[in-house]
Amino acid sequence: MAHYCTVRLEARLMAFAIVFDEWLAEGKVRGYAELTAISGMDRSDVTHIMNLRLLEPEKQERRLGIRLEAGTGCP
Repeated sequence: MAHYCTVRLEARLMAFAIVFDEWLAEGKVRGYAELTAISGMDRSDVTHIMNLRLLEPEKQERRLGIRLEAGTGCP
């Protein structure tokens, strides 16, 4: 199992990815440049965070140190 602080950081980054993705889909922001301005993060950090959404569920589980129930996306 991953260390608590690492899990917490990974979970926060995944949460950012989900929210940023929703903002992009809903048209609340126009692109990564706007996300960087709003978040205060570097563009490379935003790109890294957004790439977390592209990981296979099994890899997301490993990074977060959890196991998701099949088909639900929930622990």
